[in-house]
Parts: sequence; structure tokens; C-alpha cells
Amino acid sequence: YWEHVERAIKAWRSFKSYYSGVIKRVLGTYNFDPIAIVLITHDLGKLLRIYRFRKYRYMYRHEIVGAYVLYKMLVNVDRYLATILSLAVLLHHESCIIGYIGELGERYLTVTTLRSFLERYSKDFIIDSNCDFDELVQRLASFEEISGIRDKIYSIKNLLNNLGSENGVRDLLSVVKSLIIASSVGSLHSLHELRNKVAAILHPLVVLDSVAAHIGRKGLCKRDEDEATWIVNRVAENSEPVSIDELEQMLGRC
Repeated sequence: YWEHVERAIKAWRSFKSYYSGVIKRVLGTYNFDPIAIVLITHDLGKLLRIYRFRKYRYMYRHEIVGAYVLYKMLVNVDRYLATILSLAVLLHHESCIIGYIGELGERYLTVTTLRSFLERYSKDFIIDSNCDFDELVQRLASFEEISGIRDKIYSIKNLLNNLGSENGVRDLLSVVKSLIIASSVGSLHSLHELRNKVAAILHPLVVLDSVAAHIGRKGLCKRDEDEATWIVNRVAENSEPVSIDELEQMLGRC
């Protein structure tokens, strides 16, 4: 987890000069880097014990946990910003969510479906015992990009540990409902504005996540060549301001 986040943030430092102006126009200026905080939180759900069981992976959507933690971390800083960033995290594997919904024979991911799964498997919604989470939090808090809200990083452990309780499940569902309402209820103008702001965050998040994951997998020295996602292939075709060769050289390959 740490290596993936570190790669993604290092990649962001190369992209930042091209995108930071847009991000500031969309979100405003804060004492922390919004892209860095979504990169730190987007995969937190993979650290829970439930993720170890492959048979549940199509049902357990780890990005919902990341969105929840990010929202709880920032809601008292700026609720609107927390909503935008959390929605980006929630949607960073949108195609997978659509596939999951299809597996269930549904057109939409309903709150009742989510609640049923959370309540049934809540005993496994705890930090995996193989994870030295205290050390991980210290490392995550070391990124200079989030120094202005470093204290919020230290709250991640308690937020994740709370998920295994009845109150935790209820709280997660409450946050998901808040995100659904914020992105679907209101004037057409305000909804378009919100969704465009989410899209502005979602683009770099998905690109950085995909590139970091692809280069990280190649770094494991597997003999079989890792198949790139279509996003990585587009980056390799120079769709982004930083070339894939530069990124691979910077992030390191085995």
C-alpha cells in the first residue's frame, strides 16, 4: 500500500505543474494538496481483512471505504470539498462498480444492497493483522503535500477500526447517503458544477493510480509481462504531459 501511494504521489509531482492551475481554479486554494489526499485515501479499503478473501472482492467495493474515511477526515474542514474529493474516490473504479451491479442483476447500486453486505460481513471490516498500520500512518503523514492537515491523517486508524462495529456500519451508510444526495439533489446548475469539479479530480486520480499500479506490478520482477490498462496505454501514446518512459525511469522498475 505504501509503495503504491508513494509512486502515485511521486508521479503527481511530475504532473503537478501542468494540472495545479486547473485544480486551484476548480477547488480554490487550501493549505494541503487535494490530489495528494485522494491518493493517500483512495485504496484504504484494501487494508481491511475482508479484502483478503477473493470471493468477496466483486461484492466488497474498497473505494467506498476510502470515500468514507476521506469524508470523515475533511467534513469539519470544508464539507463541500470533502464531498467533491470523496465522490472522486468513490468513482475511481466506476467500471468495476458497474460490473458489480450487473453481477447482482441490478441497474443501480442501492443503499439497501450495500447495507446488507456490510451488516453480513462486518466482522471482517477490521484492519488486516498483516498490516503494521501505526508505521503506515507515520509514513503517510510524512508527505509534505498534506502537512497542513497532518493531524487528520492520524485519525485514519480509528475511522477504519470503527467500521467493524454496528455504529461504524451505520455511519458509513450515512456518509454514502450524504454523497448520493449531494450529487443528485438540487438545481441543475449546482449539480453540473459539482459533477464537473468531481471530474476534474477524478481524471488525475485515475491516471496516477493506473500508472503507479502498472509500474509497481512490473517492479515485482514477474516473468510474465504485465498487461497495461487502456489508461496506461493512452499515457504511453502521449495523451498526458509526462511520458510513460519518464515515469518508469522516475518510479523505478526491476
